[in-house]
Amino acid sequence: MGGAVAAMAELSGTDDPRPITVVLWLTVAVLAFALPVTVLLTRSRQDRRRHGAEAVGELRRHFLTRGRGVTPSSFRRQWYFTGRERALRELSAWLAGELPGDHRTRVVTGGPGAGKSAVLGRVVTFGFPALRREVPAGQTPADAGLVPPPGSVHCVVHARGRTADQVAADIGRNVGRPVGTALELLAVPHRDAGRPVRGIVIDGVDEAQDPEHLITELLEPLAAGAAAWRIRLLLGLRTGADRSLLRRFGPYLLEVPLDDPGYFDRADLSEYARRCLLAEGEPGVSSPYRKRPELAARVAAAVAQRAGTNFLIVQLTCVTLAALPEATDASPEQFPDSVGAAMERYLAAFGAERRTARDLLVPLAFAQGAGLSDPVVWAALATALGTARYTEQDVAWLLGERRAVHLLTRADDASRLFHEALGEHLRAAVAERTGVRAAHRLITRTLIDHVPPGPDWLAAGKYVRLHLAAHASAAGQVTELLLDPLFLIATDPDEVIGVLPINERAEGRPSPELQDVIDVVLRAGRTLFVRNDAERAAYLQMAARKLGAEELAGRLAALPLALPWSVPWARWRTITAGAGLIGSQNEYVRRLSVGAQLIVACSDNSLGVWRLTAEGIHPVLLPERLRGLLSAAPVPGAVITVHTDGSLLRHDVVSGEVQPWTPKVGVDQLDYCAPITFQGRDLLVLGGASHVRLWDPVDDKPAGPLMQLPPGSSLLDAATCTGRPLVLTDLAGRVRAFDLAAGDPYGESFLAFDDTIADLDGPVWSGALGEADGHVVAVVAGRGDRPIVRYDLDTGGRLGGDLASPGIATMSLAVGYGLLGAGGADGRLKLWSWPAGEPIGHDVAAHEGGIDSVAVLELNRETVVVTGGRDGATRVWWPRDSAARTKDDLSTGQLLRMRVGGKERLLATTGDDLLLLDPGDGRTIATRPAPNRGRDTLGRYLGPGPGNVAITMADGTVHLIDAATLKTRRRFTAAGPDDIAALATAPGRVLVVTRTGMLQIWDPARPRPIRTVEVGPGVWNMVAINGIALAPGRDTIAAVVLDTGQPSAERLAAGCPLSSSIYRIVTGKITGRGVAVGIGASSHVHVWDATKGTLLVDTIIDDGHRMALSDAVVAPLHGRDVVVTGGYAGAIAIWDLDGRVGEVIELGSPVWSLAVVGGDTIVAGGPSGLIAITLGRDAVLTDRARRDLGVRLLGS
Repeated sequence: MGGAVAAMAELSGTDDPRPITVVLWLTVAVLAFALPVTVLLTRSRQDRRRHGAEAVGELRRHFLTRGRGVTPSSFRRQWYFTGRERALRELSAWLAGELPGDHRTRVVTGGPGAGKSAVLGRVVTFGFPALRREVPAGQTPADAGLVPPPGSVHCVVHARGRTADQVAADIGRNVGRPVGTALELLAVPHRDAGRPVRGIVIDGVDEAQDPEHLITELLEPLAAGAAAWRIRLLLGLRTGADRSLLRRFGPYLLEVPLDDPGYFDRADLSEYARRCLLAEGEPGVSSPYRKRPELAARVAAAVAQRAGTNFLIVQLTCVTLAALPEATDASPEQFPDSVGAAMERYLAAFGAERRTARDLLVPLAFAQGAGLSDPVVWAALATALGTARYTEQDVAWLLGERRAVHLLTRADDASRLFHEALGEHLRAAVAERTGVRAAHRLITRTLIDHVPPGPDWLAAGKYVRLHLAAHASAAGQVTELLLDPLFLIATDPDEVIGVLPINERAEGRPSPELQDVIDVVLRAGRTLFVRNDAERAAYLQMAARKLGAEELAGRLAALPLALPWSVPWARWRTITAGAGLIGSQNEYVRRLSVGAQLIVACSDNSLGVWRLTAEGIHPVLLPERLRGLLSAAPVPGAVITVHTDGSLLRHDVVSGEVQPWTPKVGVDQLDYCAPITFQGRDLLVLGGASHVRLWDPVDDKPAGPLMQLPPGSSLLDAATCTGRPLVLTDLAGRVRAFDLAAGDPYGESFLAFDDTIADLDGPVWSGALGEADGHVVAVVAGRGDRPIVRYDLDTGGRLGGDLASPGIATMSLAVGYGLLGAGGADGRLKLWSWPAGEPIGHDVAAHEGGIDSVAVLELNRETVVVTGGRDGATRVWWPRDSAARTKDDLSTGQLLRMRVGGKERLLATTGDDLLLLDPGDGRTIATRPAPNRGRDTLGRYLGPGPGNVAITMADGTVHLIDAATLKTRRRFTAAGPDDIAALATAPGRVLVVTRTGMLQIWDPARPRPIRTVEVGPGVWNMVAINGIALAPGRDTIAAVVLDTGQPSAERLAAGCPLSSSIYRIVTGKITGRGVAVGIGASSHVHVWDATKGTLLVDTIIDDGHRMALSDAVVAPLHGRDVVVTGGYAGAIAIWDLDGRVGEVIELGSPVWSLAVVGGDTIVAGGPSGLIAITLGRDAVLTDRARRDLGVRLLGS
């Protein structure tokens, strides 16, 4: 794997992996579906062979022809390009490296026909080696400064009709580092400073399938990181009247505006027209002007005068004139002055066939993506939109007609108009006659009529599957299509997701049935991408089951598809009603801040901003790509962002302009930025590795002294309390506040927790400042087994009793406006009154995944809570609505499969209850109270004595119960309240580990333990194998012989070869051999022979996340012995020891426990509930894994 990673180090970069804090509790990560690097490298060799010739052919069609100054399908062979010398000179010098250190992206702009593609074509033709070789002798300018040096351009892409992922894939393929998505490209490591700079040219940015998405998801991050990646990025786009596309690049670009008078010389236009009219050296082109150069020069000047600055008008006009039988000396007023007029004059040359040619070209004006390829569909669209009936023979005529071919560009057997301005003209004519929506209705109906009966969307043509949704949306007729589950499966996911909000605006409020579809598609989200049809159906069904959309789930299950797996049932937590979803991003919302009448949501690469007014909350900036965000904070009229490369940016919330912000703060390695109001001013707290400072962003000057912090301190919160601007810090559990105005520590420091629990992430995970009765109060929290505590910094004592964590861990805290809010790693929001600490309502199911940020604000004299989650959502909550209980909350800590009364059953712990479930449908058969927030509280008791299940309770007792009735048959007290860390069983024995690290070996018939052995703290799981108790903790595995209580010398107890923390061990049999499977951090897995103790597997499961695993089960699926693992990232991996089985299924929420039932079904439990996944036979009964997870037997 190291070699593969090294191979990816050429292009771009990710930062070092974050500590385990980020590893734990994650939901679906942004790169959840990145292919293994080894697979990518294999695909690299295949793609480069397959795509080499066709890629050069595409470049020749677009860039070389425009660099020559001819249309893509022109029969002309000579070089007609002239002019644009200033633009070419500037770009050539930049690409040649004559401006060292200038990595700003160059963007060539101009109106339709201004010659953007011609300029880029010229650059590519001479700078890209594959095309430079085709330049004939004599065509290289005498002035070498007008063309870039050979080899200065390494990657060339035409973005027309392409998605961000497709453009990223083209870039990767061009530079020999293949990727599948934009995120994969952006995740490749930075290049060393000594490596050559790569030139990347992308034309037609505004003609991409979604230009805004292309810029925000790929091009802007590339521009921002150009220096670190050592690239020079050159783009071509039309800016539009509002220049919104250009503004999305922020400060990382330099515009080359071809419409600016400084970049235009009318003599260039005249010379280009003269060359086109003369057509010298073109034996295959006849022109009446060839032997009349004086007339050609006079007409060229007249044509150029009418064309203004537009080369396309000149090109079309001169091609038309050159095709006439006789030369004309018409006055300038008779020549066209617009693209539309030039095209009409060109079409007039068709004579009696003019109407036919126009009607056949109109469908191309409306075509999406690469254009039309099926002549039958093309003819039908021409009939629907035109003035006569057409057949595929008419399409064949058009493609064979020399005059028509000049207007087209062809690739992959698909045809488009060669210039977008031609399409705009033809669309405008149709719109004037029928209206745009009516035209799209005709297109929609025609495309549907050409789908095989059913309709069988899976058998539909490529164009229908890719683009019907867009046409139907523009027609206001997408609802009926969205209600067809097969359409959802067959259609490009980008298209489906893209039309959902459009549908809501265009077709009114959705019906309940349509709302189910919208909710399901949005819940499925990115799981719909890079999957085949059957997998897409499975993920949609999963989302439907989670949301309780049973009818849609059933219809998906009934589709004629062999699903790799299906979801027969789910008991999944739904988001509590009453929330306002104000934003959604493709990454976790790591930080929220409120100030200057703004809400700011910050993720690693996205920013969302909303304005607070008397009317409500209004977006002012949609979440946009801003690579490497560390922190963000509002200031009056703007937002300040801090980035991983050390830069700071100021985003104006009125104009949208983005500018570098360079205050002389004096803080090294600045990574913290928070708003604070002090003495009526909106200020900033800026902090870094060892310093923090109060700063005035309006006057751009210090508002307090530069303060040095103890090395290694982390900043928890900043707030004004009792009139002082304070910052709260943590250093290995020691919490301290500092007065930013005075420059001194404030109050008493304190140790956050007085327990002895070992924690790799440190004890304090979140903190907040508030005030009570004139005193400053610090609130801190950590892991789920630690409380939320309040300390009075003025007296040095605790304020009131401790508060219960929201579960798993308290990731975020906020105090304000009489409220304390706590966000949990399981997506729960808990609210209390402040400072009394009285609970307000029930826990709120706020997010699917952890809540990294909470903020409290006042809106229209009402307290409001804002949360940012790892599901990418930013939500607003009104405490008055928190009385509503979450529907069907079945947060599951542990699952245990058993035979009860001859039937297969599941026991499930919820923290409050023990449930007996039917695994066939998830129905509850019986329940009993069983309070215990631990994870390993349940075990099968093997007797002798009554009861067949052992379970621990929060009061420190252990109960032996009857699984059929859930009634207690015997009980004993093993520890104090909440002091049991783990439970296991062995024949005739119950094993208990306390939180202080003591192993108790019990015979349930006796009043006290047989033996007590110290195994050390940090043990959360235990298993008994062959009379030996194994207790994994930290970097060692304690082994104790049950009969003697003495340490065991078994090799299995020697620790973890990868020096990773193994905190859970499970046992089972694979092909008749007993095995022990150990799981831990970063997806580390170890498999031992349970009898011999020898190590069989030592690896990292390559499930796309590499985050902490929480459970494993060894069991047969469809008769094949496999291991199933799941963890905090929400992914289930299925694998065997010899690499023949490999499957990953994304659940989207942490997995705490797993069970295999029915021989074909996996049941997963976690904080969001329970879900059953039934695997198809082909998922496991193959000799080749569907996905290589990197599992190999040692020595194989």
